[in-house]
Formats: sequence, structure tokens, C-alpha cells
Amino acid sequence: MTIGVISAMDSEHRQLAERLQEKKVADYGNLHYVEGMLGSNRVILTQCGIGKVNAAVGATELIRRFAPDCIVSTGVAGGIDACLKVTDVVASDSLAYHDVWCGDGNEYGQVQGLPAVYKGCAPLLEHALSLNKTGLESRIHSGLICTGDRFITNRTELDAIKRRFPAGLAVDMESAAIAQTCYLYDIPFLSFRIISDTPGVVLFRRLLDRLTRLRRRIRRLVLVLRRRTSSLMLLSVSRGMIHAVNTNLTNALIIFDILVIRIVVTF
Repeated sequence: MTIGVISAMDSEHRQLAERLQEKKVADYGNLHYVEGMLGSNRVILTQCGIGKVNAAVGATELIRRFAPDCIVSTGVAGGIDACLKVTDVVASDSLAYHDVWCGDGNEYGQVQGLPAVYKGCAPLLEHALSLNKTGLESRIHSGLICTGDRFITNRTELDAIKRRFPAGLAVDMESAAIAQTCYLYDIPFLSFRIISDTPGVVLFRRLLDRLTRLRRRIRRLVLVLRRRTSSLMLLSVSRGMIHAVNTNLTNALIIFDILVIRIVVTF
């Protein structure tokens, strides 16, 4: 199976690229691709950039050039539901725009002539949720991800999105645009997002830069160990390392990396 993985930011793209086997790289225009193997699956990684247009272009070019069997979007999102805490993960059972209005006769969030809500890929979603049984610390929730071209930290704006989309769990800037593109091309899609903040909790983003530097050092050790161990041993060692790191935020992002890898390897 060929799986396309789209990330918005360099740190998300890099941490997955480092784990590919039989790696090849290619550049087409402004887009960079890394192709390789994870388990028995062929994986194509690309970094689309932030926002809906970048996400749609990235998804279109990935589909056109590599014809993936499915696409997964990874990254961070803001939580808008009380059931979530920072470092939880949301897997998209559905996706919608929170900043689109095409006038009377259309639902809020609906691009005229297209669905108001895009459905996530049910087999991918079921597979993602099954990782809750593996004993890893991040809790995976299934729900609606709302997308718009705004980085929202204001509680009033988050509450307004929640009122319009009561089922909404998270907000981001890319997922629904990729979902719309995949809908048009009939490609199964799942967005898989770690919650970086919730209303009133912004510590995670303030620490993200420091966290990234620490995680690089840990990844270097994992890569050394990986050359000498099976994938199951690598997971065991990685989990041991996770518990040795004295910060919950570092734990969460390393676990998220492992969850994404396990989705790709075992689907």
C-alpha cells in the first residue's frame, strides 16, 4: 500500500522522514518529497506549509504525482471541547470549515456544491482508535475537526466556533482543505492531530521550541538503536526512553510520533 503523509510544519515532517528505510528524495516546484518504506508500506512524505491553500495544493500534487491509496495529515490542533486535555490526540471522523459562508441555501462552513462536512476514512479511523489499547499515554479521541485560515487563541472566538459546531473537538488550519481535495479525487483521508492547547492553556506552545531541541537529541539515540533492533524492540526501547524524560510535554510528542508510525506501519 502507498500512504501519503502530509505535515504543515518542518518539525513534523522531519521526525517522520528520519524513520524511513530505502529513502529517496525529490523536489517538484516548491514542494519537497521523501519516499521510503515503513514496514511493508510505501510512504510518501511532504510538507505542505500552513493554511488551507497550501494544504490543498500539497494534497493535489501528492495525489497527482504519487497516486497514494490513502492520505494521513499529522500535526497540532487547538482543543475546543471539555473532554480534551493538552497532549490528547484527535482523529477525524469528520471535518468542516469554520470560516466559510456561501450565503442562503448553504450550511455554515459549506462550500457551495460540496458537502458541508467531510467524512474521515472509517478503516483508518478504526485503526487509529485501536491504538488506545496499546498502553501509550496519549488518549485518542474520534470527532469533528474544524479548519480555518486563522490561528485562534481568543476564548470568545473558540466559543463561537463551538456554538456553530457543537460536535467540534479541535481546530486547525489545514485538515478540511485536505479532506475536500481527497473528496474530489476519491482518496481515503484521516487527520491525526495532537492537542497543543485548550481554552486557557497555552503553555504547550510556549515550550514547543525548547521541546523540539530536546526531542532531536532523543531521536538521534532512537535512530542508533533502530539499526540494531526489531521494530517491536524499538518501540519497547522508545517507551523506556519516554518514561525517562522528566517532562510530560516531551513524553506526549514522542508518543505521538510513535502513534503516527504505528498507523502507517500496521495499516
